[in-house]
Amino acid sequence: MKTSFSLRRHVAWIVVACSCVATGAAIAADADKFPSRPVKIVVPTAPGGSIDTTARILAEKLLEVWGQPVVVENRPGASMMIGAEAVARAQPDGYTLMVVHDGAMAINPAVYKTLRYQPGKDFVSISLINSIPLVLLANPSLKANTAKDLITLARQRPGALNHANGGPGTLLPSQLFKAMAGIEYLEVPYKGAALALASTIAGDTQITIADLASASGFIKSGRLRPIGIASSERSRAFPDLPTIAEEGVAGYQADMWVGAFAPVGTPQAIVDKIGQDIRRVLEEPAVRTKMEALYMTPVGSTGAELASIMARDTLRWSKLAKERNLEIEQ
Repeated sequence: MKTSFSLRRHVAWIVVACSCVATGAAIAADADKFPSRPVKIVVPTAPGGSIDTTARILAEKLLEVWGQPVVVENRPGASMMIGAEAVARAQPDGYTLMVVHDGAMAINPAVYKTLRYQPGKDFVSISLINSIPLVLLANPSLKANTAKDLITLARQRPGALNHANGGPGTLLPSQLFKAMAGIEYLEVPYKGAALALASTIAGDTQITIADLASASGFIKSGRLRPIGIASSERSRAFPDLPTIAEEGVAGYQADMWVGAFAPVGTPQAIVDKIGQDIRRVLEEPAVRTKMEALYMTPVGSTGAELASIMARDTLRWSKLAKERNLEIEQ
């Protein structure tokens, strides 16, 4: 009896092991054939912004690599939560992806009391795509040509200035600036960067923070005045524009990054293939030229590197939100 039981157990383990090997082989084969049908990239913002532009540049080239349609679907609303939640609940097979910036993945968790998705649990990181500098902008009528001028003005007129924020992605960089500069001004929330920019252009608000890709046209037309780069280094596109750190706020730095994600549970072999293909596309001179012309810096990465950056930034912004007592009701 004892020998018979041991034999049955041994046979059972062999069956399980063979099943695992077969499953692994099947997944690897699926990855080799991926994609065999159209792929959807969800963008949780309206058409025309930096995330949307990034996704469309990527989709165009992935079509060439994969030989399958790559469709960009815009699912805006609720500070990117609607689109992010849709992807989190999608079938984890590699055919639904998300291109999104750090606002949804590192900042929303820091400020929203409840969030219908959990970036670290509901998604698998695929690759960074690019980084885009943030820029502090002023209405041309404001008597401030630099971040230092703005700080002086804010100290002379505490609470008199107001900042148009297009959501948590610019709210927290603004809050960081105020905390590090030792100033205060009013935060005026808008539903998206486009409305925040329009507000400052119209003079309804005096200042705003936006990504350089979205703001560059308004800067060139003179409708907005750039007064400080939020990055740790000056922009090559505007080399004469000092960083905020250079203007007396030592250590200030806030960049925007855009990355690619898939629903958790997506087979790792497929995630790896998508990541490899994205990094391959980002190395193409035509793609780099197109992104750099839009003030984006192409930056590929492994999924693990993106996950590490996301965790680091979530910790940073969560600490600031707690210090500033920032909490947004959904």
